[in-house]
Amino acid sequence: MPIKRWSFSRELALMASISLTSTSIVSTAAVGDFADLIFTNAKIYTVDTSKPWAQAVAIKDGRFVYVGDNEGVEKWIGSKTEKVDLGGKFVLPGLVDSHTHPGMSAVYSEMTTMPFTDLTGMPYTSRQDTVAWLKKFSKENPDRTAIVAGSWRVADFGPEGPNKRELDEIVSDRPVILMEQWGHSQWKISSALLRQGRRRTWWC
Repeated sequence: MPIKRWSFSRELALMASISLTSTSIVSTAAVGDFADLIFTNAKIYTVDTSKPWAQAVAIKDGRFVYVGDNEGVEKWIGSKTEKVDLGGKFVLPGLVDSHTHPGMSAVYSEMTTMPFTDLTGMPYTSRQDTVAWLKKFSKENPDRTAIVAGSWRVADFGPEGPNKRELDEIVSDRPVILMEQWGHSQWKISSALLRQGRRRTWWC
């Protein structure tokens, strides 16, 4: 028998990133208090070390109200309950990555925003914009011991990417680190690379 299709929102309810602990398992339903959705005949990993596996779950109002065997979930089935037979398929609670970079907080707290980047909505025309900005900014801020700014776009630099020599021609007395738009790359001057212990920088 083919598995019945269900809505995306209900699928999210099943895959919610929670630990299905024994304290969250409800074994009985009040009279007339039935689940909106149940899954049966599954191999469900509960993330509960005392009861790591289950066959069925019941969901009501977006929350798990039962985790256990096929027989126990029957009491949660009402006339409007949607039933899905998973046919022995594996179910794992959702792995939700908020994708934070705590280590970058210090960098961004000191970062100067270039006036022509996507962060400000002003047009960005070429890599020369970055070079011209750095030349002007470094002259206007001689007391800065380092320049940390952003951002530039990888797509504007072609397959060869940015090169430290372009920055070396502008600033020679302090480190310069220019952040890429998505924070995955940094364009650095030679002095910044040397301070990080990168002595062989001929490839940059």
